[in-house]
Amino acid sequence: MHTAIYHFGLAALIAALIPIVPKMVTLRIWILRKLHLRWFANFHEKYFDGMVIAVRVILAVIAVILIGLGIDTL
Repeated sequence: MHTAIYHFGLAALIAALIPIVPKMVTLRIWILRKLHLRWFANFHEKYFDGMVIAVRVILAVIAVILIGLGIDTL
């Protein structure tokens, strides 16, 4: 029972991160520039929309998997 609560809690946390993905990608670009990885930051800026969609899809899949595991352990 406790495992299901952890799975649902993690799924809720991950689902809460989905709306702030653009800010996370922007922060990643800023950090890459500070680390002098300009070519990688430029790549992220060039494909910003694709990066945001990809991260959102990955987070949604992880949340669905955790919900499925939580339901399975009930």
